Amino acid sequence: MKRKLAALCAALICLAGFAAAEESMEPVSALTITGGMPYEHVLAYQAQYPGAAVEFAEVLSAEEIAQRMVSQDGAIDLYVVEADYTFHLLKEKGYVAPLSSQAIAEAVAAMDETIRAILCDGAGQGVAWPESIYIQYYGINEGYWNMLWPDVPLPQTFGEVLEAWIDWERNYQQDFQGVGFMGANFDYANWVERLVRAYVMHSGNPLPDMDAPALKDALEQLREIYEIRLSLGRTTTREEVDPLLVNDSETGPGAVFSMPRFEAMHSFDTTPVTNSAEILYGVSKNGMTWLPMRFTAEQTPRTHAQMRVYIVNPYSQNREQAMAYLACVAQRETDVRLYCALHPEATEPCEKPGYAAQREEYEQMSELYAQAIEEAQAAGEDPYELEVKLAYYQEWLQNDNNRYLLSANTIHQYWATLAEAPLDFHLDSPYLGAMNTGASGILTDACERYAAGNLGLDAFLRELETRMEMAHRENLT
Repeated sequence: MKRKLAALCAALICLAGFAAAEESMEPVSALTITGGMPYEHVLAYQAQYPGAAVEFAEVLSAEEIAQRMVSQDGAIDLYVVEADYTFHLLKEKGYVAPLSSQAIAEAVAAMDETIRAILCDGAGQGVAWPESIYIQYYGINEGYWNMLWPDVPLPQTFGEVLEAWIDWERNYQQDFQGVGFMGANFDYANWVERLVRAYVMHSGNPLPDMDAPALKDALEQLREIYEIRLSLGRTTTREEVDPLLVNDSETGPGAVFSMPRFEAMHSFDTTPVTNSAEILYGVSKNGMTWLPMRFTAEQTPRTHAQMRVYIVNPYSQNREQAMAYLACVAQRETDVRLYCALHPEATEPCEKPGYAAQREEYEQMSELYAQAIEEAQAAGEDPYELEVKLAYYQEWLQNDNNRYLLSANTIHQYWATLAEAPLDFHLDSPYLGAMNTGASGILTDACERYAAGNLGLDAFLRELETRMEMAHRENLT
């Protein structure tokens, strides 16, 4: 791993002081991007520079990027990479040069402090620009919770969630087909890893005490869930289909607790139920209330987040074009959700394109149907069909979800959430960033062997702590 990181560091030594993009720049060749290329970003760039071509290259691994950079390969203009532990080390060692654009510098300076720290080097200069931000939420369906445990407050710790889950498996699951506590097949090994990762994150320490009671208790509770399911002949792996979750509805099964992954600024505004398929046991399956979870009451809740960033290839022959592309990406109208997730002061709601015209049309239709209903009633005719159509237009006009691409309520909820549970991008931990890395594999391997019964709980936790410490020391050298 040290060799790979050293190679990557050496490869990403940037040429300092390359020219900033000018607003008047005219593209002369196709801009090539690898690792990610959101459609709206490309459209914004091409709107600014008509005729500009953008090509998407195959996704490259860190090692492949390193090889290209070592050879000073200029074929790729923009790399999109995970802003994780490795990226953090690159910055600390000074191997990523600033983006020399005044517009970008000013935009970075106005960002949320947590994100700005990731994008800037030690001198406070921007070295990357966000391509996307995704957030892992913890959510509860209050309808199901209050139906099952009306006198129990909503859970605040993983232990309380697991306690309810045990009760569900023992006493409720058989009677509520089509609803799962998690709304998906139970995969024991995967849940062991989820709990371990959540514990490491909430500890706030790259080398936490893996023998802590909070983690041991949670794993023992999870083991009890596993054993209950085994005793009842229920599924325990991702390969098995749980017959109690089979649901003919296109909306799928309901869930008591959930851990959805959404784009930042995802709307949790109340969405009206549009058909009976969304209702199960008298509860809307779409309902979700965000929960600030933690392992102990003393901990500060944290929000798991992942960010991908653009990095300009210093060997590219299209550096000015690359900077022009980033300048387009940085505009609010390009990607309003991303922009508002970066800038706390950006609190103005964003109306959907064409809403005003559509509203005017629907207001006119409402007036026409209201008049038609009066005429039908005066003629002694049944106005039912007319009333149904009128109700549709009136409900549409009253629902702000039809108006806003991003509502003021969504923006407020997002920042209120992060005030209680700050974003955690895991830059100080090699185990919690991008999956399928060597360090991440340490957790996965040990969790799978423990779940399979090849390690006892104490031996499992000791192995985790030992191997994490070894990997941490290796990465620091």
